[in-house]
Amino acid sequence: MDTTKKEVNTMHKKSILMLILMTIPLLIALPYSLFPSSPFNQKLTTTLPFTYIYAFPLLFGCLYIAILFVCAIYAYKHKKNMRFIMMAIILMIFLSVTSMPFQESKTTTSQKGLRIVSYNVGNHLTYKSLDKLLKGNDVVVLCEYGQYDAQNEADFTAIKTLMKQVNININNYDLFMSKIVLGTADGAIGPVTVITRKSLNYQMDDNFTYSTTFGTLHLKSKHAPEIIALHTAPPLAMLKNEWQNDLQLISEKLIKKYPDAIILGDFNATMRHSSLSTIKTHKDVLNVLPFWKRGTWHTKMPCFIRSSIDHILIPSDSKVKNVSVMDLGESDHCAIYVEYSY
Repeated sequence: MDTTKKEVNTMHKKSILMLILMTIPLLIALPYSLFPSSPFNQKLTTTLPFTYIYAFPLLFGCLYIAILFVCAIYAYKHKKNMRFIMMAIILMIFLSVTSMPFQESKTTTSQKGLRIVSYNVGNHLTYKSLDKLLKGNDVVVLCEYGQYDAQNEADFTAIKTLMKQVNININNYDLFMSKIVLGTADGAIGPVTVITRKSLNYQMDDNFTYSTTFGTLHLKSKHAPEIIALHTAPPLAMLKNEWQNDLQLISEKLIKKYPDAIILGDFNATMRHSSLSTIKTHKDVLNVLPFWKRGTWHTKMPCFIRSSIDHILIPSDSKVKNVSVMDLGESDHCAIYVEYSY
């Protein structure tokens, strides 16, 4: 009799443990999927290690669903109640899908659009890739690329050499580089370099005082939308505060002060991390793609589970004509291409 009671108690404890293990991931996924702009989600997404889990919602959603299926098989073999497990599977599938913003439609306007590329090259850029990036495009943003000379002035020698190798007329383009910030002076992290078509007549705003950890540029033109190109710190333990400050700078200052600007680059965060989820005046061009094609990092992962941490944000009333994510094979990031009318 005592043995039977012990077995029942053991099974009861296992059931409670299984219930807890199944419930906790659902509670973690709930605010990210359904209430992304809530203060609770902003706090949770900036708390390690949840920051990394939320960066790959589909990956961890699929892993959890796989675990639930194993539990379901176990419950079926041991004639346990499967209703909760099946409900958890259905709910997790729902939360995984809703964790990605719904797909938006493209415009069919014949109006000429601005063609932009944003790419974290990781200081690895070949003339072949540069040729692909520049061909037919108006603005190319390169995060982690560039160097300074002995006087700490921007040195464009390397990129000009690459342009010559593919017979690109340098006189048709303007080159800009972000100012020296943390990690860029010693070459540990390359600055942000921007290449624009000269006919657009972009000029650097020398009075621009904001900067993310790894560089920010503000370009203005009378013929095209202003551009803010940036690279934030990654959410590593040693740079967590810098990362959070960078995201707050984007969502609370840059977005509000420059509502008509294109804000783009490597954010090292999805649009549901921290206060980025509160942005309403801009939209991410990646949302025009199906959710399984939006991933930009890491390129060694299958496309459908990559994290969308690179972004091109355009004013919400802009019309997107075309978007694509390109793996050029040189960086751990993919490049984002967009053509949109303004």
